[in-house]
Amino acid sequence: MPTLSLTVLNLESPGGSVQSFGQHDITVGRRSYNMLALPDEHISRRHGLIRWALGCYAYADLDSLNGSSVVRGQEHIVLGRNGRQRVMLQQGDLLVLGDPDRPVCISVEICASENRQQAARTTAFLGNPRQAP
Repeated sequence: MPTLSLTVLNLESPGGSVQSFGQHDITVGRRSYNMLALPDEHISRRHGLIRWALGCYAYADLDSLNGSSVVRGQEHIVLGRNGRQRVMLQQGDLLVLGDPDRPVCISVEICASENRQQAARTTAFLGNPRQAP
């Protein structure tokens, strides 16, 4: 399973607070018992869940009061009460949580595991034997 790095862009730390995860379930919310705790009054106690399943990470809003969305390039994907139930996360996505006027923004980076990175480097160096004529 790849490592998921989440950078909280606009809370107390000006440069962004980066946390990396390799778990199947990552809870997101205001309370300290969440794996990604966001101390903002507009974030629900249990705001969302990131889950690794079927080869990808997906984010689901847990019926939060102020909602969630994912910004992917020019696309704005609304989740929760007024939108989708969940969305597959992609490299470079931006999670936007809480108050629409002052949201908490979290950038998403998905890093392949070291073994997969090494295999990709080896294949790139040696070529893929399955593609040989």
